[in-house]
Amino acid sequence: CEKHFWNSRILLSVDAQPCDKNSVRVTYVKMQTVSHSKKSYQIGRESTLLYNWFPIDRQKIFISNTFLTRVFHRGEKSMTIGIFFIRSVFCLTFLIFQTLFLGNSLVATASDTALNDRSIVTFTTTSLDNRFFTEGASVADLDLDGDIDLIAGPFWFEGPLFTQRHTFYETTPFDPQGYSNNFFSFTHDMNNDGFPDILVYGFPGKDASWFENPGKKEELWKRHLVLERIDNESPTWTDLTGDGVPEILCSVDGFFGYAPINDADPTKPWTFHRISTQTAGGQFTHGLGYGDVDGDGRVDILEKSGWWQQPESLEEDSVWKKHSVEFSQAGGAQMFVRHVDADALPDVITSLSAHGFGLAWFRQTKGPDGQRQFQQYKITGERLSENPYRTAFSQIHAIDMADIDGDGLDDIVTGKRYWAHGPKGDPEPLAPAVLYWFRCTRGSDGKSVEFVPHLIDDNSGVGVQVCARDVSGDGFPDVLVGNKKGIFLSVQSRKQVSEKEWEFSQPKIRPPMANGLAPEEAARAMTVPPGFQVKLLACEPDVQQPIAMAFDDRGRLWVAEAYSY
Repeated sequence: CEKHFWNSRILLSVDAQPCDKNSVRVTYVKMQTVSHSKKSYQIGRESTLLYNWFPIDRQKIFISNTFLTRVFHRGEKSMTIGIFFIRSVFCLTFLIFQTLFLGNSLVATASDTALNDRSIVTFTTTSLDNRFFTEGASVADLDLDGDIDLIAGPFWFEGPLFTQRHTFYETTPFDPQGYSNNFFSFTHDMNNDGFPDILVYGFPGKDASWFENPGKKEELWKRHLVLERIDNESPTWTDLTGDGVPEILCSVDGFFGYAPINDADPTKPWTFHRISTQTAGGQFTHGLGYGDVDGDGRVDILEKSGWWQQPESLEEDSVWKKHSVEFSQAGGAQMFVRHVDADALPDVITSLSAHGFGLAWFRQTKGPDGQRQFQQYKITGERLSENPYRTAFSQIHAIDMADIDGDGLDDIVTGKRYWAHGPKGDPEPLAPAVLYWFRCTRGSDGKSVEFVPHLIDDNSGVGVQVCARDVSGDGFPDVLVGNKKGIFLSVQSRKQVSEKEWEFSQPKIRPPMANGLAPEEAARAMTVPPGFQVKLLACEPDVQQPIAMAFDDRGRLWVAEAYSY
């Protein structure tokens, strides 16, 4: 309990009582000081967890966790703020669970009814700010109070309520038809003082700087410029070298490479290590990622035209071996390495065009000669007919991956970047700024894979970075974005339902539909009475999904459009 509730919360009581041989009830009460509107409140949480377990077979066990929390505060009078019910379901390897906790007596008990329970995942989206400051966002416990805080643009929002914001550097809002000077945010304790700092990447081709956390002081954070230039529109921050400390992964002046923290003095410039030939493109090149592609335990670098294999030693700045694969011609967003199917070879996930259409995963196989090959499986494309659930949207400029529904498989979180190049610069700039998660499902053979689209929100979208992390403390990943529409937090909740109710709530595969004709072809194909002719007045993108029209007394035609129909 001391580890879980941190030292800034007061744990008043803990009680664990077995209910029967298949369940245990744990009750605890804790207090925490929360500041709001210049007042301090003692927030109390009385929580009860009821665990039930049922064997599925000799290898797996089903565990149902019911979580009841009553939230109250100590002030002028006692009151209940709210009651929350949370249920989660997960599977553990039975042999491990049996060895650690239960012994051999559990095998004889089962419950067929409980095995049919499923959770419906929903999200509630809140706008934290409707101004344009940033294209990215991140999370961390910046004040070390045990609650996750949100970082977006010049602000960090104090958890768990996220109503109190703090400014760590001064700036003004940007024009949504232009660009911000804050594209990405990451966190790490750069100077080892115990407090997480914030690393910010600016506009492509500009610098990377980290802002030093002042601890408990309420002041602007000191800025340290560490890399003069960062190219590529999907740079990231990850432990590439395997030393447990992340590095900047980007390109500079046409070279892919990485920049580790300056061990001697993290406030001084960091050294960029080139790993490629000068083939990385310019500052606006799209698509970059990392992962162990060949399973040798070392992290490789992915880009739109292939992957660079990390050598056994990094003592000398040698050029890594490139394996050419056309993941994308135009270049997409972040690139991930995951075991999408159930074979032993890791696969790749990315978007196909950051300013066009397309989301795909690439299955890795080996040819007769042992050569690694990648086969594309498109998830979404330009046309609705390219997705069995008729889902399509443009400008997939940011991707994150997380196990949204807790089934053990990482899902895709992505959406439409709103006004990437203004209101007229890209395909469908005025279409809804959608935010989706795609549930990864495997067939019984382990080879067939489907990503099922679930809409999170249709008026937020993504920037160039989307962050899927648990910020509410319930164990369920939430989604944080910053873009030209503002700063948005989508908090996940789950409802336990029967298998029948769950099936009814899931997206349905749509029957195939005709692709249709181009506007001019459609006009020529129409049949009209003698003496009449068809003239094209307007077509996409000027008119999209019209559902009604009417003339006014001045002869003007008014058209109603339903973008999110």
